[in-house]
Amino acid sequence: MKAVDDIAVRAGRDGRPAEIASIGRERAVPIITNTAPLEYLYSKGLLQGKDDAGGAANRRLNAGQRLRSISEGAQISGLKAANLEGSSGGGIPGRLPGDYKMDCIRWLSELRGANQTPGLEQSPFSIVEDVVVHDVWLWEKVRADRRDRVIMRLLKALDELSVRFHMMTMRDFNARWYPARRPAEEQGSPDPSPNQQHSST
Repeated sequence: MKAVDDIAVRAGRDGRPAEIASIGRERAVPIITNTAPLEYLYSKGLLQGKDDAGGAANRRLNAGQRLRSISEGAQISGLKAANLEGSSGGGIPGRLPGDYKMDCIRWLSELRGANQTPGLEQSPFSIVEDVVVHDVWLWEKVRADRRDRVIMRLLKALDELSVRFHMMTMRDFNARWYPARRPAEEQGSPDPSPNQQHSST
């Protein structure tokens, strides 16, 4: 118990006391949420908007954490964080660190726009990368009356990332962020791109 008390006294951000919350499946993983902006937003219920389908916060958290893992994998060297799953028990050997690193580098290149998903607007990837990878508290850098707008942009960016990770369909993405497109979808034109939508008006 003393160790937890010590963490609460010494940890935190900008002199604030630490906020310890359970994050993850069955809320089993304790996280000092005010040192990581993504987990902080999740613990405060800010990854789930009033117009979102149930479970959106969990999906956005998972998408962000997956991006963080890919970014960390792109930087590994030697045996650090090697992905050796399947290397024991006589099964197929896991990927060597160099192979895993190249996989992660290719993923980052694709996510940054080298290969865009058809019909999906260019993701403001830098927003997600700043929050998830670089731990930038974006909404604290703007006026108080604009913070909700910044967080909403982050939620949309996390949803775009979810589409790229196949955690969310394009149809669900459009239904959430472009509800005016629903009549076009019902007429047999699923998931129209923004350009198609504008050209038809």
